Amino acid sequence: MEISEIGKMCLNCMHMSKEDEFCPVCGKPKRAGKSYGRALEPGTVLNGKILIGNILGMGNFGITYMGFDMLLEYRVAVKEFFPDEMVQREEDGSLSVSDESTEEEYREELKAYQREARTLAQFSKYPGIVSIKELFYENNTAYIVMEYLEGGTLRRFIDNNGGRLPVEKALSLMEPVITSMEEIHKSGLIHRDISPENIMLDADGSIKVIDFGATKKLSNRTSQVYFGKFGYDYEGSRDGMQRPSAGYGSASQISLRSADGFSRSSRQGYSGFLPSVRCIDAVR
Repeated sequence: MEISEIGKMCLNCMHMSKEDEFCPVCGKPKRAGKSYGRALEPGTVLNGKILIGNILGMGNFGITYMGFDMLLEYRVAVKEFFPDEMVQREEDGSLSVSDESTEEEYREELKAYQREARTLAQFSKYPGIVSIKELFYENNTAYIVMEYLEGGTLRRFIDNNGGRLPVEKALSLMEPVITSMEEIHKSGLIHRDISPENIMLDADGSIKVIDFGATKKLSNRTSQVYFGKFGYDYEGSRDGMQRPSAGYGSASQISLRSADGFSRSSRQGYSGFLPSVRCIDAVR
């Protein structure tokens, strides 16, 4: 794809067409404005080849954009390190540290973001983990280029199915993630933040974990602060001591809360549910 062809691309779905205003594939305006004022301008090209589209999602430490690799010509998701309380966006798209933070604090957070990318890359060979394409630096920040998953978040999938799923469906969906967590725990890492918001579905219905920002190295002697989401935490992390069972428990909680017959806020049957999702070896 040539730079001159960017005008033909829909920045919402990254399909090329001759139409000027509306995309014939997704039906949306091809050149919609920014949905968040501090985000990159849609149509920006990063690293000489990554076309930035509209926002897919955002949090306190990052903005994820629809992207397109113009050399290999396939869609990607691009996660920009953007700690919103620490930085401001300059006119040229670069980030500068705000007066409320220091350069040293920003660099420490950036290092943590780099560790997340390395962790994702290390374990992306497993079926339940998103695949990382590359990590690069531009605009005084870092960008993780990941495979694009078309199905949206697990949270949206559950909501679109009436807020709950049949037990067999919940178990079959979560099995790759639970299996992947087992391998990750063997390496001495724990995830600490498995939740429906951090899991996405691909076009074939398979699911993958997309965020490793809360991952920590397991230590038998070191207590660590827990940053998991309310309602998906686990006994293995509530006393401040991080245990392998924390990641297993979060995954099984999602299965439990997704399954037919259990409300999202229900905690009944929790410990008895663990063996049925292959968490029987979890250490309490």
